[in-house]
Amino acid sequence: MTRIIRLTDLEEDALDPLIHEARVEGFRHLDRLRDEYVSGANRFNKPGEALFGVFIDGEMVGIGGLNRDPHDGDGGAGRVRRVYIRSSCRRDGRGRLLMEAIMGAALGHFSRITLHTDSGDAAAFYQALGFVAVATIPGATHFLSLTEPTDER
Repeated sequence: MTRIIRLTDLEEDALDPLIHEARVEGFRHLDRLRDEYVSGANRFNKPGEALFGVFIDGEMVGIGGLNRDPHDGDGGAGRVRRVYIRSSCRRDGRGRLLMEAIMGAALGHFSRITLHTDSGDAAAFYQALGFVAVATIPGATHFLSLTEPTDER
């Protein structure tokens, strides 16, 4: 059974299998996730932010979060960060469930979501979710428009 859980405390060792697999694939973004979380530089705990884990039978098989977009001048943009799903769990809907949780967390806080990817497979995945490829937003490769935010920034 797959569960998407909002993480309020991240145990470092829970990420180890994901970090190892991501490194083998040539990705280092989960190393940065752990380092920033441990240092306190990014805990996904500012207003509108969230971090989610994807679990199957208690084992973490994916992770991803939402931050305020640091490149956005008006505070209306959230940014998808540090998304990773284990290779054995891809193309079966778990990534979509994770992104639905992230996009749901953004509603009411942000009017738009941005992200950056340099992976063609990831770009196709995000575009299937409604993200549009862009070249005009600093630091972003994709963009999704949401409803207007309802809380104070």
